[in-house]
Amino acid sequence: MLTRTPPKESTRSSSLPSPPDSSGKERAEPFSRSINRALQIIRAMKRGQPPDCSWVGIRLQRGEYKKLVERLEEEDLWGYVQDKIRNIPTHNIFTANVICEIESLLRQIALRTPDPTISTLATSITFRGTSRIILEGNPTTDGNESTKRSPDASFRHVEARYPCLVIETSFSQKRKDLERLAEDYILGSCGTVRMVVGLDIEYKDSRMATVSVWVPEEGVEEDGTPYLGVENTVKSEPFQNSDLTPLPQTATLSIPLAIFLPPATAFSAPASPLPTLSIPYTPLSSFLDAATTDQQRTETASQLGMQHKLTPGTQLRKRQ
Repeated sequence: MLTRTPPKESTRSSSLPSPPDSSGKERAEPFSRSINRALQIIRAMKRGQPPDCSWVGIRLQRGEYKKLVERLEEEDLWGYVQDKIRNIPTHNIFTANVICEIESLLRQIALRTPDPTISTLATSITFRGTSRIILEGNPTTDGNESTKRSPDASFRHVEARYPCLVIETSFSQKRKDLERLAEDYILGSCGTVRMVVGLDIEYKDSRMATVSVWVPEEGVEEDGTPYLGVENTVKSEPFQNSDLTPLPQTATLSIPLAIFLPPATAFSAPASPLPTLSIPYTPLSSFLDAATTDQQRTETASQLGMQHKLTPGTQLRKRQ
């Protein structure tokens, strides 16, 4: 739900003037105050500056929703709204399946490894959901201003401040934001976020789905200055083709257990190498198919009226 907190110091009016359209001419009618409020909030949220309030309603008059959507599309914000503000069932179900798979692999490592050190590490990794992350080391912000992000999923070591693994599920309209988000997470956490996985899925026109991975890149400049960057190690590899043709059986999303080890944590070297969580692309494709089928079944069932039937004449009693 959209929320809003007035800026601490601002002399601007709460109703901004309407920007010119693509032809360079001013709009005949300025946006209403409600539309401007919504635009201000959404712009701030995408910048990583969500308001502190948890809930606020914005009432739109007839026809204003269409105008708001048109403006969001013009500002290239509609994809962000669909991904982060609106709930898309296929997106949520698919992400939940991936989360369950990672948790299952962690449990298997904890139960089956003979090395107690590795078992302890696996049990110390927790799923953090979409909890807000405050990135204070982000170099793209001015001064001491922090950036706030809410990933689709994240996992962290219990002793780590930031998650070690971040997962973002996107679709075509948000695809170009993934690289920027990966940079925000990794640089903003000063490298504590050790891996960002981007799962790009299509909902309508195509069944193409890809996976991308970003990790920290550390090195030294020619003048001896150390640097922290971001490396895109997996670049839009398809785990499901648009024509549903088989993918190489060896293709795998690999998540090293070592990434969950925060730099500041004292950790005794295990007797055996740290294992890797491996999710073959075939199950990823199955997760997406299952999410799509589940959503289609739900929508069809609703249209066919497959639901609990009340006895004719039953009255619905609302709160007094």
